[in-house]
Amino acid sequence: MILDSVKAAGVVFVAAILQASVFSSVTILNGTPDLLLVTTPQPAAQKVAMRAAEVAGKTGMRVAAVVENMSHLVCSCCGEITRPFGEGGGQELADELGVPLLGQVPLDEPLRIAADEGTPLVISHPDAASARAVAELAERLPAVLRPLPAAVRIRKPLAVSS
Repeated sequence: MILDSVKAAGVVFVAAILQASVFSSVTILNGTPDLLLVTTPQPAAQKVAMRAAEVAGKTGMRVAAVVENMSHLVCSCCGEITRPFGEGGGQELADELGVPLLGQVPLDEPLRIAADEGTPLVISHPDAASARAVAELAERLPAVLRPLPAAVRIRKPLAVSS
């Protein structure tokens, strides 16, 4: 599941613009951790994320992939999708950096509730569109990360307690 996909990751999550991020960072300092760059669809966020990528490069970190947060809004009443922050910014940034777009996480009410309560979204609201997007992202994460040396791999499974 999601925790199995994340437990071997040496990832530093970076918010590319002031936003409520749905991700937690898992950092295993092995010299040069991989970076998962988080942005939102609008051009201003892409510019900030590009600067974060430049700083990462100067410190020896590798941008592994891009995640587009708040890619669209899902109406809790009718399920209609709107794109208040524009469209395609995450893909444009990924293309410019030459890395994959790992996922697009929608903004929905279960995401807000889980964030306000401080509970893991994929556990508290597993059927929400945002939770499914995060779970799919986590499944794709190991494919973009460099393998860690055996000495720094996590040997115990991660657990979530309530």
